[in-house]
Amino acid sequence: IREDPWFLSQLDQHIYGIATDQIPDPIGVLTEYAGFVDQVHEAHGTRYSVLARPLFGFFHGRKGRVLRRHLAHAVAQVKPLGKGVVDQRHSVRFSELLQDALAKSEMEHAQSIADEEYVKVAQIG
Repeated sequence: IREDPWFLSQLDQHIYGIATDQIPDPIGVLTEYAGFVDQVHEAHGTRYSVLARPLFGFFHGRKGRVLRRHLAHAVAQVKPLGKGVVDQRHSVRFSELLQDALAKSEMEHAQSIADEEYVKVAQIG
């Protein structure tokens, strides 16, 4: 399960007959989890790096390594000053970090597609 978190959705479809359109999409799950992270962080001061750890295997075996890299980098920028105390210069909600990481990974993905097209055209010409 840890290696492929979407295995459970396939299992639900197979065993319980849940329709594909009833299974939440990965971005929806990430967005919902980001809200949970924000609540736990604000209530208990738990570091984002701890709360984000379950997400790093989220796209295992799928396109998403770029998102993982951007999210890990963003989370690493939030430095706690002590137990439960966060530097106010870096007071940003996890949901904002996630949206920024998603936007950067989409841009990087679009750029890689453009680069591949350029190489194909250059090889033809």
